[in-house]
Amino acid sequence: MSDKPAKDKANKDKGEGKGKGKDKKAKKGKGTESGGLSVAGHPRASAQVRKAKGWGGLAAFVITGYLSFSHGATADIAGMRALV
Repeated sequence: MSDKPAKDKANKDKGEGKGKGKDKKAKKGKGTESGGLSVAGHPRASAQVRKAKGWGGLAAFVITGYLSFSHGATADIAGMRALV
C-alpha cells in the first residue's frame, strides 16, 4: 500500500494524468514547436496577422460564392458552398 502514493506523486511530478493542460501550455508559447521564429509570435505583428487571416477568409467566401453561382448553382447552394 505504501507504493501506491509514491507512484501517484511521481506521476504528478512528470505531468502525467493532467489531460489537456499540457497541450494548452504548448499552444500559448511563442514561435513554432521546433523553437523557430514565427511572425504570429511577435507582439506587434499578431494583430496584423489576425487581420490578414480575416480578410483571407472573407475573400475565400466571396470567391467561392461567386464561382458557385456563376457555374449554375442556386443562391442557397452557392451560399452553403461558400460557408463550407
